[in-house]
Amino acid sequence: MKARLLVMLVAATCAGPAGAQERTRDQWLALAKADFAVPAGDTAIDLLVEMNALLASPDPVLRDEVAYSAAAAWIVGKRLVAPDDLRRLLTLWTANLDDGLGAA
Repeated sequence: MKARLLVMLVAATCAGPAGAQERTRDQWLALAKADFAVPAGDTAIDLLVEMNALLASPDPVLRDEVAYSAAAAWIVGKRLVAPDDLRRLLTLWTANLDDGLGAA
């Protein structure tokens, strides 16, 4: 019971915004195929935060063609991310640089 509760708490903290659900690989690919049009009910910043894990994915399609390309499209191309949200991404992505440092 305690292990189940712990798993639920970890999943809730990693899930992103309240009510967000994890998207499938096919959903991410569909987003890219749609030229990164932000779906109704979503925002570019929420999707970018949700995509954070994809930036370290061993799957080059999810990492490069979805996550990096979405960031380029929404931040540089379409300018959909506000300055405060850019600072939020900077903090999030800078923290990713420490992941695994010092490990053998």
